[in-house]
Amino acid sequence: AHYHGPSGGAAHTFARQLTSRLLACASSGSEADARAVLECVWTRMHMLTQQGSTDGAALSGMVAAVESTCYRFTAQDVAQADALLAHGVAGHTLVVVRAVLESRLGERLVAAGALDGAAAQQSGPQELWNAVAQLTSPCGTLPSLADDEVRAYEHVLEASLLAFDEACGEHVMRLSLYAAALSSMLLGRAEPRVTDAMAAHIRGAQAYRLRGVTQTCLRVLAAQAAFFGSGAVRASATTLATAFVTAPAQCLVDALPQEGDAAADERALLDPAADALLAAERPWSGVHVQSRAHALFGSLATTGDALSARSVRVARNVAVVLTRMATTGDASLAALVVGMLCAPRFAQPPELLALTLQCAAEVAPLADRAVVGDVAAKTLKHVRAGSRAATAALEKLASGVAARGDAADALLAMVLRACVDASGTPSSLDVYLPVLCVLADACSSGESGESVELWRAFWFHVVARGYVQQEAGAHAGAFARLAARAPLLVHASSVNYLESELASSSVVQRDVRSDDDAALGRLRAALLRLLPASAQPLGRSLGAAQTVFLLAVHAVESMRAAGGGGGCAAMLGYFGNAAVASSALLPALEAIAERVVAAYVRATTTRRVAVDHAAAAEAGRVARHVRELLVASCHHLQLVSRWAQRFADSVLQAFPQALLDSTVVATLLELVQLVWKGWRAAQDDQFAAQYWFTSHTLGVTLQLPDSVTYRETLFAQMSAAARRWLALAGRSAPMELETLLQAYLAQPSDDDLGCEPHVGHALALEAANQLRYGAPLAGTEALANASAFAFRRGQRDFLRGHIGRGTDVAALKRDLAAVYRAAAGAAEADEPPCGPLGDVRTVVERLHHATHYVVAARSVDRELVRLIAWVPLAMFDERVVRAATHMWTTLL
Repeated sequence: AHYHGPSGGAAHTFARQLTSRLLACASSGSEADARAVLECVWTRMHMLTQQGSTDGAALSGMVAAVESTCYRFTAQDVAQADALLAHGVAGHTLVVVRAVLESRLGERLVAAGALDGAAAQQSGPQELWNAVAQLTSPCGTLPSLADDEVRAYEHVLEASLLAFDEACGEHVMRLSLYAAALSSMLLGRAEPRVTDAMAAHIRGAQAYRLRGVTQTCLRVLAAQAAFFGSGAVRASATTLATAFVTAPAQCLVDALPQEGDAAADERALLDPAADALLAAERPWSGVHVQSRAHALFGSLATTGDALSARSVRVARNVAVVLTRMATTGDASLAALVVGMLCAPRFAQPPELLALTLQCAAEVAPLADRAVVGDVAAKTLKHVRAGSRAATAALEKLASGVAARGDAADALLAMVLRACVDASGTPSSLDVYLPVLCVLADACSSGESGESVELWRAFWFHVVARGYVQQEAGAHAGAFARLAARAPLLVHASSVNYLESELASSSVVQRDVRSDDDAALGRLRAALLRLLPASAQPLGRSLGAAQTVFLLAVHAVESMRAAGGGGGCAAMLGYFGNAAVASSALLPALEAIAERVVAAYVRATTTRRVAVDHAAAAEAGRVARHVRELLVASCHHLQLVSRWAQRFADSVLQAFPQALLDSTVVATLLELVQLVWKGWRAAQDDQFAAQYWFTSHTLGVTLQLPDSVTYRETLFAQMSAAARRWLALAGRSAPMELETLLQAYLAQPSDDDLGCEPHVGHALALEAANQLRYGAPLAGTEALANASAFAFRRGQRDFLRGHIGRGTDVAALKRDLAAVYRAAAGAAEADEPPCGPLGDVRTVVERLHHATHYVVAARSVDRELVRLIAWVPLAMFDERVVRAATHMWTTLL
């Protein structure tokens, strides 16, 4: 009753909300309910339409609700929508008519098998038009219609065409064109008057001022070409779209930009024109699309003076349309379009340079690798000439190629060469560094000979020129990103003669001339600041190439370590290189290694991360870096092993919490076990040496040399280091380490079914026995932790086994809740109230049981967690709180 009552001040809000809810109920209810609701809505809309503009707000609210509903309208709703037009053609009525007709068209396309039912049910107006424009087979013959529905569509068609011809405003013209096109599709016949009306507008003087109508005309052309499929309709679409591109109205020539990148208005008009051309060719093979592209390109040869405004406009139109067609086609079409864009017809007028470079960069990633290389070479040529448009095109090309590994590697090599060859002012870095960062993030950090040579030349260039500054600089962030992806600056195949190899660098010879004493003095001074006193004589005797190499290694590895993502383990690769190990530069590299690990420690211990997902990611990175160092500590090369142990020792001395990770603890102890197996195998299998030892628990395989002495020494070093590092972590957080050791010991071993001695388990028990809680009493030593650890370990195993046989969770919650109520409401007493459980020991046992149940369960029982947290605090007894801290640590 209120819905049909007179409209008041808030009638539009009420009408919109009520209509939305009614239509939502109708969509999920029975057909009779839906019809009743729709009749109510139609009656209200007829009444508001008859009242005129005084209640336009109320009507607009209902129209918006009708337009946004997913309800599928019927033939009766078509008659109601047609009746609305009898009160006058206006924006409100046309919106409703379009919604009803789109619903009917989608339903009929689903019935004909041209569209998927679920997709049509969820699609909006724009999605439906896009789906119709991309139909692969004509749908001109839909199921037959009733006579009254045919008459309604014909009336809508006439009224819509009349409204479009009267030009009652852009909004009404667009809606009337949509309604006319929908009516012709539902009637199953292509109406020539619709095409004529669109042609008159596209070629008229209002094509740019009413560019929304122009865009709608082109979109309707694409939909009609795909829907009807007849030769006449497709020919009309092709003719109109081609004429719009190659013979634009004068208003478009005067209004749209004639130079620079393609503007939004330009793309908004030309992309639908390209879609119309594609829709007219879609059912045929790709050869027809390529023929259409050739026809568009051929139209440029008859445009007259290449510098006239009209011919530039046509060339821009063709370039944008070809780009749109190529981005929806295959690799062969993309290669064809790139060849056209690089032709002299586009390259000669300077006004087209920016657009052609942009379009070629957009299309090239879809073609093969050779095409990408050609476009990159042309773009880099203009970049070297100082073209800003070429710089933007190079960035676009890099972004598009980043998803392709093969092309990205090739483009990265070209840009690295161009950056090194530029050898100009630091302003050239503004051009190349953003592109290099995009490509480096997408490429694999391969260590092929060519890749190492290019990266080394790049870093030699920026170091010799003084562009790299560790503490500050405009390009510090870009250099850090590149350092994280850069390979080692030595060839993996190098065996010796490193100094001679470095001295032959053409980049150093160019950037640091032999007669430039000032440049060499500046580089040596920078290197001497990095070296200790013992290595100073070596630093003064080095040549320019060796000095630049050491500075480059320090710059790359320090930024890699300080950035947080790469860690400091990459520096160990230099000690594993045979050429470096036999070089006179080794002492200087060892001094640089000390600075690299110091930079990593400084960055790790001072970085502040919010307590959120970023904190978990940061902790995971640190744990991964420590695991890498631990594995490298067992390297078969003594130099690598020694420096890896020094790196790990420096990190854990400054940041012992890095060991408080289950994977790190397991890695350390299992590595000691592997090294022990290697030492034992060297003694047992003296005549059949074994070099490879695998831990299936870790997924790690160690290679050990055929030297009993080295294996024995390595086991002694790793055992001592493990004891030292576990003691550090135990002093920092004994409770957390105890929990991690219990979890490690509970895991099954992959060695001899657990029946043989396990050095890792023995070290875990030894470290657990050394844990200390609190300070010892005066005059006494702290007691060993073995008894408490053994009890908690046995309790853990017992409760986990008990939980496996079934646990009455409801009883646990009931008992602990009773204890909480008793403790929270009691006064202070010598013994805390324990409720129905009777004594403190029983309460603690129940809390332990609840803790291990939460850990073992598949999902978290939040109610039980709250009881585990609050029962000890409510009791506020020292014994209970001490036990509770162990439980809380186990949960965490």
